[in-house]
Amino acid sequence: MEFLILVLFWGLVWGAVSALIGHQKNLSTGGSFCWGFFLGIIGLIVVIARKPGLPPAPPGWRAMRCPRCNAVQNVLNEAITFECWQCHLTTPLPGRGQPEAPRTPEPSAGPLTVLCLHCGAKLKMKSGAKRFRCAKCEKVCALVTCPSCGALLSAFENSEKFRCAKCDTLHPMPH
Repeated sequence: MEFLILVLFWGLVWGAVSALIGHQKNLSTGGSFCWGFFLGIIGLIVVIARKPGLPPAPPGWRAMRCPRCNAVQNVLNEAITFECWQCHLTTPLPGRGQPEAPRTPEPSAGPLTVLCLHCGAKLKMKSGAKRFRCAKCEKVCALVTCPSCGALLSAFENSEKFRCAKCDTLHPMPH
């Protein structure tokens, strides 16, 4: 009987310490408690070694981490993209999709109509152009062709990857 009480006591101690550390790292408090309670010092080491979670965002916002510099910032729930406050990378938000740029049937069909991903302005471009500067917001976007479906899209110029708005596939940016 004394052994069972001793095991429960130390389980609660390790669980409480693990939960406290997990809470400070924005991890699940209950999950951190379970690690410490069932595994003792090993569970505590697991909680300490885990990557910190994102801090909670205010209502109507969500916390996002920049893919380039790992800076954390709050972004409105309705936003399609966000610009990092630290490295100024503009990134599409996961699950929001990317606004689709109008397609052109042939590259030699004359001027193209493209959509600026930063401000949504429609712009006329010369056929064969690889990038453009928006006349409205002065940001630079790249024109890319989806290797899967052949759709012509505008993409963030400084991104490493782009997602096709037509076939929803992820591709590396051509350089």
